[in-house]
Amino acid sequence: MEENNTSSQIGDDFESLLDDFLSNELAGIEEYQPSEQALNANQPIQTDVDPSEDEEDIALLGIGERELIKAYYNFIEAVYTIANLNDVRAPKFVVTAKMMLPNYKPKTGKLLCQDVLLGWDLLLDTNADVLENLDMDSTDDEFLNFAEKLTDPNLQFAIVSYVEILIELESCELSYEEKKLRARKRKLELEFVEEQRKRNERKERFIKAVEEKHFPINAEKLVTNYLKTSLKDPKGAFIALTENPAIYSPIDFSKIKPRLFGLIKKGPKDGIRMNQKIGKFMKKLKA
Repeated sequence: MEENNTSSQIGDDFESLLDDFLSNELAGIEEYQPSEQALNANQPIQTDVDPSEDEEDIALLGIGERELIKAYYNFIEAVYTIANLNDVRAPKFVVTAKMMLPNYKPKTGKLLCQDVLLGWDLLLDTNADVLENLDMDSTDDEFLNFAEKLTDPNLQFAIVSYVEILIELESCELSYEEKKLRARKRKLELEFVEEQRKRNERKERFIKAVEEKHFPINAEKLVTNYLKTSLKDPKGAFIALTENPAIYSPIDFSKIKPRLFGLIKKGPKDGIRMNQKIGKFMKKLKA
């Protein structure tokens, strides 16, 4: 009788499990509206990412992801506008709303940060005189105070959107970690339930196999007590099961059939003999 102590592996692809789990937690759906800055731009925007094409995907995002992508789109719209006004080529941005589905992931956040850094390179190149005194390590409030004093609405809009990105990005990161912990807990619960199911099925197969031999012993008690002991000492429990199974369930002498058509009366040796017989059977049993 062999007991498999290896835990079953459910949902080995944790990222896939997390997506499935989090997709049920999306909420706060609203229709996305392009920013007023984009609608009132004087020149056509040269863009690799077009927010207007992502409206359906944005509508599927959760509250945090939606606010983050809106702030990101506002930022790159401002960058595109400034690039056009200065007759320079805008960076190639890559993040889209679809990349946030079904939920925010850190790898998407890294790509978004790379895009934002590219946007800042252009802002610094085109507005070097205005931004030379801006400390990039400033707090959110310091960025907003700086933006409030600007006379260029495009640059002001870019900085305000940048601050919104920082706020929403932190919120999404915290939310992701919280949801990941819940998903991991759920995964462990599923693994535990599955392992218990398999153990119960294995237990029932062993009990049935012993009962079919009609041994003078309580098969359910024998198997149940063995499995309990094996959790603490698998090796010792198996030795006891195969050498002295009666330790888990006493031999029922009333069920031992007399030998030689009843001519030989039952005695202590019959119990020993039956105990050994059951032990040999359990040692070879595979169920």
